[in-house]
Amino acid sequence: MGVGDIASVATSMSEARTQTAVGVTVLRKSMDIDQETAAALIGMVSTPPTSAAGTYPIANIGQNINITA
Repeated sequence: MGVGDIASVATSMSEARTQTAVGVTVLRKSMDIDQETAAALIGMVSTPPTSAAGTYPIANIGQNINITA
């Protein structure tokens, strides 16, 4: 193995480390975005609708699904 081969191996290893570091950074950013999106979706969930008097949830909403077209 000559000096040129050693330099080539060192350069390849350095590039691999850089690519790994970039990949990890992109993954972390993606996970942060997913966390923000999940928090926003959870924030959008409202409480169930209440009766006209506002005292209890409407019991019959969401109990039946019409599966015929």
